[in-house]
Amino acid sequence: FHNFSPVISGALVGGLWQVLVMFGLHQGITPIMILNLITNGYENVICCMQAVPFTTCAVVLAVYLKAKSEKLKKIALPAAISSFFGVSEPSIYGVTLPQRTPFFITLASAAVGGAIMGLLDVKMYTFGGMGLFAFPAYINPAVGFDMSFWGVLIAVGVAMVLGFTLTMLLWKEKEVK
Repeated sequence: FHNFSPVISGALVGGLWQVLVMFGLHQGITPIMILNLITNGYENVICCMQAVPFTTCAVVLAVYLKAKSEKLKKIALPAAISSFFGVSEPSIYGVTLPQRTPFFITLASAAVGGAIMGLLDVKMYTFGGMGLFAFPAYINPAVGFDMSFWGVLIAVGVAMVLGFTLTMLLWKEKEVK
């Protein structure tokens, strides 16, 4: 599907990644990433999920800033920090899913980030960590900093700003029982 439309492929991967995470299905995609890396020397499909933890971080940070509930604030700040380092489950289960609107904002904003990565033909050249620790994986070993590195930064930045802004504009706190 990526050969047909990298933009649509990137949007689907970025936009649906958290749904896969919720059901634990994201681990089943790891072998595809490894196969792509071994076969091609790079991975340019699944890597389009790189904007997801940062988008989640930005959305949850906006929730933290806007929330009135001390309980929600106590959950949101550590969850946002966790997402920044690539572990978004605390944000999903503690903040975005219970509040609903931030979850859908995250999906939409991450889809935009994934689409940008597809458009810019971003490639991951090695397995890295998640979140902040994943960026070195986008440095091309043959030429150094190319469009893959700058493209992932652009995609992540756009997705974060979009997610944060939409959350600040659209989210209204609801009491979770």
